Amino acid sequence: MDLTRVVETNHEVEQQIARQLDRKIEVDFVQTPLTDAATFLAEQVGAPIVIDTVSLEAIGIEPDVAVTLSAKAKASSILQRMLRTVDLVYTIHNEVIQITTVEVCE
Repeated sequence: MDLTRVVETNHEVEQQIARQLDRKIEVDFVQTPLTDAATFLAEQVGAPIVIDTVSLEAIGIEPDVAVTLSAKAKASSILQRMLRTVDLVYTIHNEVIQITTVEVCE
């Protein structure tokens, strides 16, 4: 197996996901469980979203914490704004959008 090729493929997929997050979408989440909001966003952008439940639970946040956001904007902006309300962030890693804690991303 050529590891260089694997790394390049991962990088290309992650760049594609970043482009998909540039899509303009509209959301109206009212006390929506994070798990449901993530599923909706994944469907809208066409990229997998994974919640890092271990890291969230380590700081006392349940994966189904309620989020509220009504907006029409780039998916990346919506994701950032939504997660900021519950002190979380996202990263693109291993070919998925991962919702996690600030500590994990530092």
